Amino acid sequence: MKCQRQVLDIQWWQHISNADVLQRLGLPLISDILLNRRQSLFGHIARLDSSVPANAALQLMVNSHEGKKPSTTWTRPSGRPRRTWLNHIQDADARPLSTIWRSEVARGHGGAQQSVIQDSAMMMMILSQRVLRTMLQLLLYYYNDLF
Repeated sequence: MKCQRQVLDIQWWQHISNADVLQRLGLPLISDILLNRRQSLFGHIARLDSSVPANAALQLMVNSHEGKKPSTTWTRPSGRPRRTWLNHIQDADARPLSTIWRSEVARGHGGAQQSVIQDSAMMMMILSQRVLRTMLQLLLYYYNDLF
C-alpha cells in the first residue's frame, strides 16, 4: 500500500482507507493477480511440447489429481494430502483439471501478452497522472511567484 499511496500523493495524516486507495487506482486485488499468474503458468506448461519434462510432470499431476494412478504399484503417502497450486486452479474454475488442460492446449499461445499490455498501459496512465499533477503544481507555484 505504501507505493500506491505515494503514487496518489497521500500523506499519513489524511486517514484514507486501503479500500479507498485501491478504488482510486482501479488496480486488481493481489489475490486476483496471483490467480491469474497461476492460471497463466498452468496454460504455458500445458501448451509445451509433450516431450518437455515440465509438460510430462504436469500431465502426471493432473492425472493423479483426478484419481488416475501413475502405475499399478503406486500408493498415496500416509497423512493429509497437501494443498497444491493445482487445487487453487481448480477452485477458481469449476471444471475438472483435464477439461482445463484441454482448453489451455487448444487456446494456443499469445493470451498472456494481452494481459501484460493491459497492465503496462494502466501503470503508464497512473504515472502520467502523477506527472501532470506535479507539473500543474509547479506551474501554479511559479505563476503565484510572478504576481
